[in-house]
Amino acid sequence: MKKKFSKKLKILFTVTAILLVATAGIFAVNHFKQEPEPPSTKKTNPNESLTTPTSTTTFSTTTSTTTETTTTPTTTEEPTTTTEPLHHFSHLVIFLDVQRAVFFHTNAMGEQIPEVSLRVSTGREKGSTPITPPEKPFILSGYRANQLLFTKAETWVWVRYATHVSGDIFIHSQPYDHQADANGKTLPLDKSLFSKWGYNRLGKYTASNGCIRLSLRDAEYLSQNIHPGMPCFIFQSSEGYELPEAPENPPANLNNRWDPTDPDPLNPYVHRKENSMAWKYKPKGQDIEVMLGEEPNAADGVQNKNELPSKATFSFQRKPVTDTPGVFYAKVIVTYPDKSMEAVSIKIIVIDPETVTTPTSTEPEEPDDPTDPDDPTDPDDPTDPEAPTEPEDPTDPGEPTDPGEPTDPGETP
Repeated sequence: MKKKFSKKLKILFTVTAILLVATAGIFAVNHFKQEPEPPSTKKTNPNESLTTPTSTTTFSTTTSTTTETTTTPTTTEEPTTTTEPLHHFSHLVIFLDVQRAVFFHTNAMGEQIPEVSLRVSTGREKGSTPITPPEKPFILSGYRANQLLFTKAETWVWVRYATHVSGDIFIHSQPYDHQADANGKTLPLDKSLFSKWGYNRLGKYTASNGCIRLSLRDAEYLSQNIHPGMPCFIFQSSEGYELPEAPENPPANLNNRWDPTDPDPLNPYVHRKENSMAWKYKPKGQDIEVMLGEEPNAADGVQNKNELPSKATFSFQRKPVTDTPGVFYAKVIVTYPDKSMEAVSIKIIVIDPETVTTPTSTEPEEPDDPTDPDDPTDPDDPTDPEAPTEPEDPTDPGEPTDPGEPTDPGETP
C-alpha cells in the first residue's frame, strides 16, 4: 500500500513539473513577442503608391521608412551611404604666370593633388583677371551654358561651354564672330568663325579682356567636371606647385577658322583626319535668287554639283525664311555617300515682285533729216612771209693794242 502511494506521488510531481515548465514557456513567448507597429497617422497623398517608400539620404546614418498597405505593413530600408566625396575634383586653380587651369583632388588624408592641367589665356590688362586670396576663393555657382552671346563690349562675340566664375568673369572657349542679317537680326553661332589668333596664344600668352579662354575640347571638359560649390582660386604664381603637363592643342594649320579640337562632323580637321569624301571634294557656293515666299532649292546653291559624286545630297542647315525681302545668309550641307558632310556658305536673295519694275518696250522715233551745214568758207590765201633780213656785218673790233714789252722784274733777293 505504501509503495502504491509513493508511486502515485511521483507521478503527481512529474505532471506538476511538466505543467510548470509549459506555463513558463507560454509566459516567455507572450512576454517577448514584438508588438506590431502602430498605424501611421500621416495623411497619404492619393496619387502616391502606397508601397513606394519615401527616402532621405544622409552621409553618416542608415535610415528606414515604413509605409503601409491596407492589409500588412511594409518596411523598406535605404542603402547605406558612404562618406566618399560626390565629386572627384575638389577645387580648381588658375595660375596666371604659366597660363594653366589645374584640377586638384583632395584624398582621404587631406592631401591636395594636382591631377589635370589645361592650357588657358587670361586677361591682357593687369588686374583684368582678378586674383583671389589663398583663404578666399570664388565659389562656383554651377552655372554653365553650351553657348553664350557676350554683348557688353562694342564688338559682340559668341562663346561656347561657358562656366561662370564671378561677375563678368567666365571660363569658356575661344570667341566666335557675331553676325547679323540684313535686318539686323542676330544669326545663329557659326562654328567656322572662331578666333584663330587667340587659339594660337593658349598656354603661352594672355589674350582676353579678363575671362579665362581654352580650346573647345578643354572648355567642354572643364564644364563637365566643375560642380556647384566648387572653390576656384586664381593665383599669380605657381611657385611651390608640381603641376602635371598640359596636353598639347593640335595646330590650326588649315586655311579656315574652325577650332581644330571641335569634333563637329562639318569640321575640315575631322575630314582630314578621316580622309573622307568631304576632304577630297570641294563644293563651291553660289547665291540663290527667289521671289517672296518661294522655297529655295538647296542644290541650286552649289555651283559645281556636277563635279561631286552622283549620290551626294544637298540640304539647308536651317530652313530659309523667305517671307521678307532682303539678303540672307544660309549654309548648304553636302552629304556624301560615305556619310561625311561639309557646309557651303551662300546668300539667298529674296525679291518682292511688287518692287520689280519691268522695262517698257517702245518703238524708236525716226530721226529728223540732218541739216546741211553751210558751205565752208574758203580760207584766205596765206600771207607770204617777208624775206628774212640779212644780218648786218658784225662791227670790227679793231686791232688789238700792243701791250708793249713787259717790264723786267729784276732779280729777286
